Amino acid sequence: MLGSIGFTLISEHLRRSDSDSSLCERYGISRKTGYKWITPMKASAERSWRRGARRARNWIQQRLAERFGEGEVPSRTTSYNILKAAGRVAD
Repeated sequence: MLGSIGFTLISEHLRRSDSDSSLCERYGISRKTGYKWITPMKASAERSWRRGARRARNWIQQRLAERFGEGEVPSRTTSYNILKAAGRVAD
C-alpha cells in the first residue's frame, strides 16, 4: 500500500518537480522503493493515455463518417498522418 508519502511522491514525479533520486531522498525512502512505486503508475498512465488516444481516433472516424458518409472517410492511418502533419498529434 502506498500511503500518503507514496501518493505525494508520485504526484511530484508526475509534475516533474525533481529527479526521482532527489524525491526518494526527500521522503526518506530508498530509490528501489521509489521506483517500485513509480513504475506501475507510469505503466498505468501510459495504458490510460493509449486508451484515450484510441477513443479519440474512433471518435474522429465516427464524426467524419456522420458528416461525409462511410465511403468518403479516409483510413485511420491517413487521418492520423493528416493530424500529425498539422501538429495536432503528439509523438
